[in-house]
Amino acid sequence: MKRISMLLLLFIGSYSQILAQSEQLNVVTFAEQMPEFDGDLNTYIAKNLQYPASSRDKGIEGRVIAQFIVRKDGSIDSINILSSPDQAMSDEVVRVISNMPKWKPGSQNRKPVNVRFTLPVTFKLDDRKKKK
Repeated sequence: MKRISMLLLLFIGSYSQILAQSEQLNVVTFAEQMPEFDGDLNTYIAKNLQYPASSRDKGIEGRVIAQFIVRKDGSIDSINILSSPDQAMSDEVVRVISNMPKWKPGSQNRKPVNVRFTLPVTFKLDDRKKKK
């Protein structure tokens, strides 16, 4: 009897964990209505992004490709850097994305859905600031 109770508890615990994971995995890449930033996303990034001093001093330029999930409630979650020329640049992009206001969520069949969003952010030095 103890063994059956123990197996039942193990099953219930595993099932709960599977349900929690399936909720996180319920993310689409394309939706009928994609999520929308409230305002101009490029302007927001330009105003809030700071070129990391260490990257600037080394003359590092390039594109950081970030991916994140816009949740059903418009919040940002699961920020992931796919590629980056420099860790300081990655950290800065994560900081800016983390501080974004809520988005208008994406929808499928008129119901809000979690949508994976990819955002490229380019760091370009002014020619006068490039390392000589």
